[in-house]
Order: sequence, then C-alpha cells, then structure tokens
Amino acid sequence: MESFNLVDQRWIPILGQADDVSLIDLFRQADKLPGIGGESPTMTAALYRLAIAVLHRALKRIDGAVWKQIWQAREFPIEQILDYLGPLRHRFDLFGDEPFYQCRELATAQPKSAALLVPYKSSGNNVTLFDHTTSDTRVTLTPAEAARWLVTVQAFDLGGTKTPGATQDRSSTAAPCARGAVFLVRGTTVFETLMLNLPAYEPGRRPMNTLAGDAPAWERPQLSAMPRKAVVPTGWTALLTWQSRRVWLRRTQNEDGSVAIGEVVICPGDSLHKEFQLSHVDQHMAFYSDKVTPLRIDRERALWRSANALVARSGALEPRGGVPPRTFAWLRETQKAAGLKLPQLIPVTAYGLVNKQSKLITWAAEDIVLPARLLDPAETEAATVLEFALRTAEEVGSLLFEQARRLRGEFKTRIELQEEKKRDWRPVQLASYWAALTPEYDRLAHLLAEGEYEEAKRSWRRAVEAAATSALNRMLATGTTSTRNLAIRAKVANTVTFRLRRALATFDAAPGVTA
Repeated sequence: MESFNLVDQRWIPILGQADDVSLIDLFRQADKLPGIGGESPTMTAALYRLAIAVLHRALKRIDGAVWKQIWQAREFPIEQILDYLGPLRHRFDLFGDEPFYQCRELATAQPKSAALLVPYKSSGNNVTLFDHTTSDTRVTLTPAEAARWLVTVQAFDLGGTKTPGATQDRSSTAAPCARGAVFLVRGTTVFETLMLNLPAYEPGRRPMNTLAGDAPAWERPQLSAMPRKAVVPTGWTALLTWQSRRVWLRRTQNEDGSVAIGEVVICPGDSLHKEFQLSHVDQHMAFYSDKVTPLRIDRERALWRSANALVARSGALEPRGGVPPRTFAWLRETQKAAGLKLPQLIPVTAYGLVNKQSKLITWAAEDIVLPARLLDPAETEAATVLEFALRTAEEVGSLLFEQARRLRGEFKTRIELQEEKKRDWRPVQLASYWAALTPEYDRLAHLLAEGEYEEAKRSWRRAVEAAATSALNRMLATGTTSTRNLAIRAKVANTVTFRLRRALATFDAAPGVTA
C-alpha cells in the first residue's frame, strides 16, 4: 500500500533550495533554512500556519518563559515534537486510512482534473492564470505538490460552486484566509519567522476565544462528506487547520511506476457561523476600525496606505484605528518577558488574494516595514504623525482624482463618463502620485523609528506637495490648446493649488503634529 507521510517525506519547498524538506526536518533544520518558498504567496502563508499549529500543540503551552527558552536555544525541542507527532503519524499520511486533510467518503464520487487543486491551472470555466494549461490538458501532480496545494486550498480557497458531496448543495463559502491578508513578520530563517509569528497559547486562556477543547484537524475524528454549516471554531489551532473543503485525491501511476495525483474531488466543507468574527480568534490578520472587515491586498492600493491599521492604538486614537495582527501585541509582550530585541524597523509581509467574487484574479505578497515603536500603544506621537500623514495623502489623492474627472468631464459625453465609471476608470496621473509616495513611506517609517518626528513631518509634507504638483502638471499637459481647454485647465489648477495648500496647512496644525 502506497504511503506518503508528511512527517518524514519531503514536500515543503524552501527558498533557494532545489530539495523540499519534510515536516519534521522543517523544525529540525529551522535555523539553517532561509524560509518557506511556496509556488504562490498563499501557499507560503498556508504552510507557515500549518507549522505553527503543530508547534502550538506539540509545545502544549506557550508563555513568555517557554518562548524565551526556545528563542535563546535557537532550536525547537525536536524530541517533544516527535513525541507529539508519534501517535498522530497516521493522520499525516496522504494515502492512509484517515488521509491527511481529506474525506475518504468521497472516494466513489466523480472526480475532476487535478488542475482544480491548482488555481493557476485551467479547469472547466476557470480562467488560466500565469499558465498556458487548458482544460483539455492532462494535469498530474506529485504527492508533494498535491499535499502543499491541499493545505493551501483549505486555507485560501474562494467560495463559489463546487462538486456536490453528501448533499446536492454546491455552494461553498470562502476559506478563512481568503477573506483578508495574512500578515507574517519576516525573520532571517524559518526558525525566526515561526517564532516571531507564534503567539501565546494556553487553551482555555489564550489566545482570546480559544477554548480548553481547542484542537487541530488531525486531532479530531475525520469529518464525513456532510458539510457542517454555521460552525464556530473552538480556538486558534482549529482555525489554523480549518477544513473549508471536503477533498479526495485520486491516485494514478506514472509510466515509471511512481504515484501521481491525476484527479481530485473538491466539495463544500465547513462554513463559519455568520456571527463569527475572525478578529476574535485569528492572530495573523488585521482589521479596519469596524473590527470586522479584514485588511486585504488591493492592486489599486499599496499596503502602506493602510499602515495605520497595523499600529497599536491608544484610547485617543482608537476611533480611527483598527485591529492590528495580535502577534504584534505578543511581540511587544515578549520584548519585556523574553528580552527580545526587535529591530527598529520590523519587516512584515502580507499574503493574500485579489479576486472578484469567486474568481481569482491574482495572488500577491506585499512587503511593508513598521517602526517597532508603533507596536506600543503608549507611543502616541509616532502613531499620530503616521495617522495624519496617511490621512493627508489620501485627502490629496482624492482631490487629484476628483479634478482629473472634472477635467475629463468637460470633453466627454455623459454616456461616455458613465461607461468609464462602470469600468472603474482611474487617471494615470493618480498612479504616478501614489508611486512617488511609495518610497517616501519607507523614509517616513525610518524617521519615525528613529524618533525624528519633526523631520518626519517636514519630509512627508514636502513629498506630498511635490508628488501632487507633478501629478497636476501631468494632468494639465493633456488636451488641446483651445481657449475652452485652457480655461478649464486654469480652473483645475487653481482648485488643486488652493485645496492642496489648505490640506497641508491642516496637516501642519493637526493635534500633536507641528511642522
């Protein structure tokens, strides 16, 4: 009988290395491996979260003392991890009697192409993403490929129509990580990255809303083909290993006799209760001020523009803030309890999807740096400077967009403007404005990290004014030189100049901000 056990078979891809590593070797060699390098950003995030779930359960309890001991040792307690995985080995076998992350009851269901497991492969009505495969192309996956895509699907699959399983219901809801970006602090090795994103864990106590009975999927009885509706996770590791789909991998043999996955069955799985809020449990996601809407990756909006949602908030700033990833608060706590010395600028990567309803457009990983002092809610001055700097940039960006539409509206019919609005038309000059400010955010973050608040304010003010003036000049360079065109351009120029000056004056006079 074939076996592919994820504990000791190679299947996890590593940055810059041709060879994959097994789950146990990921932990054993963690401080020598540069990082997990999935075929997609979503895969990278999903594999890190899987490893974090294993660590939580193997270590049983993570508090400041345990965290400090492991961090100073620069290695994970392998014997303890092996003791944990030993009785559960059969649950990590891709082809076992209780196959990893799968549902055996679907073995008799009608399968489809294995391309269905891989978002960038074409399957049925799905568009082809980053790939020239068509739905007529036979796709086979190695067990290692299938395993890592299986983990990714359970974490990031979009909602939509699936193959009906135990019922005729074909509809499925989005997997937890498909709803927003996953934020991971980047270390220099797998060990550091896992540790920096490993929050306190004491079932029944921490993290918030983690019950005493919290457990990952492999510690629970294997689920039937019947999808569970409106379920509330028992806690953090239950959410990390959420079974959003019922899946079956159908094996085939290659000409050389090796095992491959040629077909799959993917059906609706567990759906979260509509009243359940990810912000109550998830430790790696950020949320806007409503504490419900997750921060997402947006192709039209650079991540730094939402940096204030990643900042620890004081009571005074709370109404404008959000909920940063809870691991950030844990890092602040470990600085004191475990003697962790964070760099002045913390490198963070956001992993997520860009989609239109249930259609995947792309996936992305976006980097951002955060001043370490912004993890402390007591650092109100730094947070205030950032808050008003971003607010001013947004106000000026809205002004430029409005005036570009005004300029264009003088030479377009109402019907043409309505069609452009449907297509979400955006002026190219606005893109140049945000592009000019992107490197300036890094400078702003650096100055805030250094505590150079006055220079941070002056620098950002100059950057916004220069970027807006440049974008305005580009706008005014379009069109003809007719008398009417020149008159409209003069009005736009006057409006932008006046309101830009007013916005910058408001920034100068903002509470706690004195340029």
